[in-house]
Amino acid sequence: MEKVRISPLQFFSLLVLFQFGTTLVVNLGLQAGKDSWIAMLIGMIMGLLLFSMNAFLYSLFPDKLPTVYYRILLGKYLGGFVGLSYGVFYLHTASRDVC
Repeated sequence: MEKVRISPLQFFSLLVLFQFGTTLVVNLGLQAGKDSWIAMLIGMIMGLLLFSMNAFLYSLFPDKLPTVYYRILLGKYLGGFVGLSYGVFYLHTASRDVC
């Protein structure tokens, strides 16, 4: 099997398009009413911080999966929990897009 790597720009594009798809389909800001732009702005800032952290960690460990370097940085149990949490989060988010 051929090993394929994506560029940081492709990774960023995947994240942005995934977020746009989730936001447009699910309407997460309905409860905020006319202040939904504030909720989206806060969400965007938090997402950019999370993306920046992941991009930095990827630059430190370019040949490892995120679940592997979480275990390296946080230890076997906490790193495993964080890796599992990411997996569950993305499965949950993806399942909302499908339904």
